Amino acid sequence: MEVTRRTTHDGMTWLFAVNHTAHPAQVAATGVDILSGTRSSGVVTVAAGEVAVVAESPR
Repeated sequence: MEVTRRTTHDGMTWLFAVNHTAHPAQVAATGVDILSGTRSSGVVTVAAGEVAVVAESPR
């Protein structure tokens, strides 16, 4: 699992998760996956070979 967080000047964070494995993987995140529209309140599950881009709330 490759995970990167980017933060904007106003505090908004974006989590980019790429699952290079053959199994689902989880990563801690709270927000909305902008690719699927799925809302997460703590853990995002990324299917095998898939990606997630989560818009997280400002901290």
